[in-house]
Amino acid sequence: MWAKVYIWETDKKALAAGHASMTLSNGIHISWWPSSKAGKKSVVGNESIPAKPHQTLTDDISGEDGKLPTEYVLNLTPAQLQAITKWWREFKDKHSDWILYEINCSTVVYLALKSAYPLLSAEEGGLWTPFRVEQMVQKLGANQSQRNPQPRGLLPNHEFYEHL
Repeated sequence: MWAKVYIWETDKKALAAGHASMTLSNGIHISWWPSSKAGKKSVVGNESIPAKPHQTLTDDISGEDGKLPTEYVLNLTPAQLQAITKWWREFKDKHSDWILYEINCSTVVYLALKSAYPLLSAEEGGLWTPFRVEQMVQKLGANQSQRNPQPRGLLPNHEFYEHL
């Protein structure tokens, strides 16, 4: 049993923060995107934007302009897998909005992992970012997977990523 944590680093465009998501060995994909492009006013104002709770890895890759993520694999016990699965179902029942400083993609991945690693602690305060999630999974002993380079001109599609 495992969790694959995906990290997209920022491309340094204005307001681009990168992305973090996670797929579990039971097929559940955890990703938290705003349902529309978050404009500067809504981000700076920390406004609540309806989230897309049913993202797939293919959706994530498409949302990151076809860039492949860095992938980390964490081995999980059955209890940890069950804890994350339960947490995700409950989280989606209680939350429907994306809020940059409170419930962004990286915050959601952190909270999912915290459900499996109860002793996990994070520095208080500050914005959760893909970089912070990446540091955390490295400390948890995740193995970084190597990916084949994406062929030029190939649009992201499910079949391409199935064999990676």
